Amino acid sequence: MALLLAGALAGCGTTPPHSEYFVVTFLPGTPAPAQEGVEALAHAVDEARRAHPSDIAIVGAAPGEGAQPALADARAKTIEAAFTKAGIDSKIIHVAINPAVEQDYAARQDSFIVRLAFGKAPTP
Repeated sequence: MALLLAGALAGCGTTPPHSEYFVVTFLPGTPAPAQEGVEALAHAVDEARRAHPSDIAIVGAAPGEGAQPALADARAKTIEAAFTKAGIDSKIIHVAINPAVEQDYAARQDSFIVRLAFGKAPTP
């Protein structure tokens, strides 16, 4: 059954909508990615160059309602710059820095999620 589905999808030249996620970690208190973050960002950029996503979301957390600290902005710009430097169209890159309650922020403050979306989602 899976082979039939794969064959049918290959025959029409489309793949179902899907996303790939990468976690880019940063050194505490800095806009510089940690070694694991450098590697994750490199993988995300390579995948974007190879597979041409329809959308790239860069998602981070801010401490508290409505706050958007300079550090979170700088980290998002670091990620965005890696994609644009690699020739990825900036029009498909979107940054979201969402407020988080204190305990959630403490767990996520040094990482960003990068989502590469592929394919066009069906209209409801």
